[in-house]
Amino acid sequence: MKSFITFLFISISTLACGQFMYTRIPLDSQLVARSVHSNMGFIEVSGYTDSSRNKVDSICMKLFRGTMLYDSITECLHYTGNKATFDFKDSIFAELKEYTLSLYGIKNGILTLDTTIYALVAGDIFIIDGQSNALAAMRDSGSADVNKSEFIRVFGNSDSSTRGLLANLRWFRGEGDGFFKENGHAGQWGLRMGRLLIDSIKIPVAIFNNGCGGTPISYYERLANYKTNLYSNYARLYYRLTYTGLQNNVSAIIWSQGETDALDGTGTAKYLTEFDTLRKSFMQDFPGFKKLYLFQTRNGCIANIYDLAKVKEAQREAAIQYDTSVEIMSTSALKQDTGDCHFDYKGGYEIFGNRIYALISRDIYEVAATREIDAPMIENAYLTDSTTLVVEEDADSLIQHDFGKPISNYEIENSNGAIIDTIYLNRNNIIFKLSKYPGTAITVSYLAQYGDSANWLTNTNDIEVLCFYKYPVSDSLLTVSTGIVESVSSTMKVYPNPFSNFTKINIGIEGYHILELDDLTGRKLKTIEFTGTTYTLSAEGLAKGMYFIRVMDKDKNVVGTSKIVVQ
Repeated sequence: MKSFITFLFISISTLACGQFMYTRIPLDSQLVARSVHSNMGFIEVSGYTDSSRNKVDSICMKLFRGTMLYDSITECLHYTGNKATFDFKDSIFAELKEYTLSLYGIKNGILTLDTTIYALVAGDIFIIDGQSNALAAMRDSGSADVNKSEFIRVFGNSDSSTRGLLANLRWFRGEGDGFFKENGHAGQWGLRMGRLLIDSIKIPVAIFNNGCGGTPISYYERLANYKTNLYSNYARLYYRLTYTGLQNNVSAIIWSQGETDALDGTGTAKYLTEFDTLRKSFMQDFPGFKKLYLFQTRNGCIANIYDLAKVKEAQREAAIQYDTSVEIMSTSALKQDTGDCHFDYKGGYEIFGNRIYALISRDIYEVAATREIDAPMIENAYLTDSTTLVVEEDADSLIQHDFGKPISNYEIENSNGAIIDTIYLNRNNIIFKLSKYPGTAITVSYLAQYGDSANWLTNTNDIEVLCFYKYPVSDSLLTVSTGIVESVSSTMKVYPNPFSNFTKINIGIEGYHILELDDLTGRKLKTIEFTGTTYTLSAEGLAKGMYFIRVMDKDKNVVGTSKIVVQ
């Protein structure tokens, strides 16, 4: 196989036209990588001619922006023996505009067209990888064709065979609905993500979808011979990126995989280890990418819900372990097709694309988010008394959809027979009332609903809370330590805390303020208006236990929040 690949590189990288042999030249419809500093993409053309090929004096490269001449470069040819070489470098803007490149031989002042390359663009590159929900072909209903654009480019397709890959080494306009062998396959949510990016950022994008259905995470690992043998998934991805010269310019990688590992019984630790190995390979071979995004797997695909929970917990822990480089997004409420494994476009893959676009827009393009775009993640779990369990989520506030139904699919483990009697919300906290004291080894899990239940906990932007599995619960009030407690505001401090008589709240900001005090149920106990930087709160009338405070300015913008404990 090695000798075949070497021959392939030589035969296609030396392109013979009428007057010239090209050792480097773009392909029709190619996307070249954009420099983030200059917002330009670079075009390179090199090659040679010899006197046996109708000897010419010069070679001219013309670039057209649309139909208008953009640049023209002429290079005199100097022959050594009967051979002369040439090397052009030029740049084009990263914009929603196509460029045409034409090369001419010049003899006695007369230009003769040699070759033309059409529809060149400059932009950013994204990789999509994983199982069939990464491929995201159209299932029961709903086309993604409305998102098609000449500025979404795909090189080749997602064919998992070597023959299929090598037969289609060309650039195509992105397609979403078709199956993986369709040339230009980006997938439905990949196409949606791409369309949102080009509409908002106003630059072209290239999508390399390398998914393969029904495969475990081990299928995607890098093998030792990946540079010389195309029989592995990783090798085919690497080949497509290196063939186009884009391997060092990937902006982000998006990962959607895990159903098969749940069916295979892969545990949390093993999945985490294999994900770490794959992540390190990506970092070595595609060193320019800024973020690795992963979708937390949804229930379904006939997998046992507890085996799914182990994989989903590994995905959640990966986002914590690699805090600055990995982001996670929930999918648990999105609409599956009748096969209970894939998704319809409306309510499913379309939302995949919307959600990942929002994260990429913020992380890669530094567009400030106006709403909560991260999936709520558990931050803490603790008992405030013998029968009250609090789970804190990192959201501004939580919302229960279909309020008439009880919040379901939360479980506690090692609880000595204690069960969850009721669950209610207080801002970003989930409060569990237990039937009895559960002991000191309790853990809590959120497994997510079965089917398409409308009863979900989401943030204020309708993004569901992430699943977690056997999260340890603290059996004390140690989450609120004695002494000074910093709140979410960098300036606000509360001390002493816990307290029995008075606690001082230092806002650190001069002016008019509104203080609100809630109990664990969310019932508002006090609303206090004051002016200045500090307020002294009395414990009078407050029973022992935990409370929540928040302080707002005159426009009701929150300047600080904290938990307080009355002893």
